[in-house]
Amino acid sequence: MRESFKRVAMVTVVALWAWLGCVEARAESFDWRNVDGKNFMTPAKAQGLNECRTFAGIAAMEAKIKIVLNNPTIDIDLSERQMIYHAPGTNGFSLFSAEWYNGILKEEDMPYEINPPVFPPNWMDMTYTITAISPTLTITNEQAQRETIQTWLKEYGPLYTENWHGNTLVGYNDDDEYWIFKETYGAGAGDNGYFTYDYGYMQGRFMHALTGDVYYAGELLVPEPATLGLMILGGLALSTRSRLRRRRRSA
Repeated sequence: MRESFKRVAMVTVVALWAWLGCVEARAESFDWRNVDGKNFMTPAKAQGLNECRTFAGIAAMEAKIKIVLNNPTIDIDLSERQMIYHAPGTNGFSLFSAEWYNGILKEEDMPYEINPPVFPPNWMDMTYTITAISPTLTITNEQAQRETIQTWLKEYGPLYTENWHGNTLVGYNDDDEYWIFKETYGAGAGDNGYFTYDYGYMQGRFMHALTGDVYYAGELLVPEPATLGLMILGGLALSTRSRLRRRRRSA
């Protein structure tokens, strides 16, 4: 029995390191639309006038919910109208407005088409909330900060970015040196609403990560128990991959 256990343990360790090697081999790109075949993004939506920041922030939050639940198939559609209504002085969006902490309604509870919006009774009991958002990270030297951007992207989910225009960073490709963004022009633009921009595009932009826990109607969102082992394995792979990349760059 003991020898059998040892053999199983050895095979498991060998398989794990082989898997980590494969992860490292493909470590030069990342895209939240295809994480081991899973797409954690929601469909692209078209902004109205001066609403890019709203749509970019909501896109990041919708993806964050799917990632936290580890459920790419769940239907998440949040209300841009609510954020536009409450943050008109910031072109429709402010990551630090109280609404992010009071909570965001579903689109069905406050449709974009209804303006001015009508808040449902007890609306704060029907919202998604996040407990923390990162301070502003200003990209003053993209080349030096590139690994930080990539690490935040993989650790926290799609990132809200802006300067004159707000959009959502969802991936990158080191081999071909470009970023992947979900834009705010609708699914008919670009690649189903996604665009690639060459490295250098992030220079001078401001960035935020959704770093906190996510709640719906006061209940903490957690992944299904069956997915916890895979998440731990994925975290180990990410940690190992980061160490290998740092060693390679310092060599």
